[in-house]
Amino acid sequence: MADRLDIADALESLAVHCRPPLMSVEDRSRWMVDWCSDLANFPIEAIKLACTRWRQGENTRFPTPGQLLPMVRAVLPAKGDGPKVERWRPISGEDYRQLPIRDKIRHLQIELSELMTDAGPMMINEGEFRGRRLTPDEMPAKWHDAQARAAMIDAEIKRLRDTIRNAREKAV
Repeated sequence: MADRLDIADALESLAVHCRPPLMSVEDRSRWMVDWCSDLANFPIEAIKLACTRWRQGENTRFPTPGQLLPMVRAVLPAKGDGPKVERWRPISGEDYRQLPIRDKIRHLQIELSELMTDAGPMMINEGEFRGRRLTPDEMPAKWHDAQARAAMIDAEIKRLRDTIRNAREKAV
């Protein structure tokens, strides 16, 4: 959230246009600490915008925290606004080919991590052998498919990293 120096700068800019109350240096210091404390949980952009709106309004006096805080809250995006975060999903072959190498590596690492939920160890959940790991021979076909795909992805990640390493060495 907002840094104390940024908050103080925004308030000092506002004070150029709207006279703050007269007070001693010590009182002004405490006053500024209180303001910074009141505004510390908000983004500096919202604070600056609220100060701008106060300055551009009809008020000629410096606001109190009780007057400015509602204005800061009003410029914050409503909860649920903003970009939606979607669960990772595999992309098409064409989209994958268009990615830069580092993004390809990242995409493959995520895919490998997702895949390992199916390719990881499995346990017996019932009976007297409950908690014992299944041996590879006891694993279902889905597990073997996931293991094979994981090995291919891991090999492709290593190949792409080698490509980056080789390009760096050639550049030097």
